Amino acid sequence: MLTEESLTSIRTEFDNKVKKLDELPDLLNEGYDRLKWVNYVAYHSLSGMRDEIQAALKKLVEKIKDAVEGMFAPWLFVDYASKWQQVGNAVSKAYGIQNNEKYNLEGDWDGSAYKSYNTSKGYQATAMTTVADLCNKVHDQLLAIAEEGRSLYKALIDKLATVITNIVTFASESAASAGTMVPFTLPTCNAAVAGAVELAVEYITNFAEVQTKVWIASNELQNMIVSPQGLAISAGGSSVWPTPNSTEYDNKEDGWELDGQD
Repeated sequence: MLTEESLTSIRTEFDNKVKKLDELPDLLNEGYDRLKWVNYVAYHSLSGMRDEIQAALKKLVEKIKDAVEGMFAPWLFVDYASKWQQVGNAVSKAYGIQNNEKYNLEGDWDGSAYKSYNTSKGYQATAMTTVADLCNKVHDQLLAIAEEGRSLYKALIDKLATVITNIVTFASESAASAGTMVPFTLPTCNAAVAGAVELAVEYITNFAEVQTKVWIASNELQNMIVSPQGLAISAGGSSVWPTPNSTEYDNKEDGWELDGQD
């Protein structure tokens, strides 16, 4: 479930994994250098593979920095979605109060005053329904965008974990064997790291698709708030809340008279 708490947990985990990346190049070299003391020929012959892993790590770090720049977006969208929902709930509550039986004046009066009141009430009810529906749609759109961002960072966390685990394991096995296991564990480490890095880079590159979805959603949100149904239009052309109908409250055709007047 997408909540502030779940996003915070993912963000913390992602931050920790990114920080761990800075330690990996030295950890890899430390494990690899032990080979020099047990098999100098193998140390030189396998150095190209070691360099491949280092190159993959460098590529990963560069791409991750791109992802970090936009990682706050999902959290902001969830927060904004909550605020829109709060507005929608407040408007729905007002609509419910307006339709409460004890505030309903239907059948208690008649004439031009009642007609003006009823017209104003209708305008207000339409506006409240429109705004409540608008708030719900904006809320849903923002959560959809946030979910896209959450999925990206969760996938990156999984791949970063793979990279970190393999290099830590390689270094541990190298230390435990005083370097003798390096020729056997380095190819496995290389394959795992290369595969994980390529997928991580692919995820970040494909984030352009998410950005397109954000752009589409942004346009939809913008269109939603342009002249919503039920809202009045001011002289300047902007949407405004409908004002009460102030005419036809004193129509003498209703048959009433003021004291001292015909």
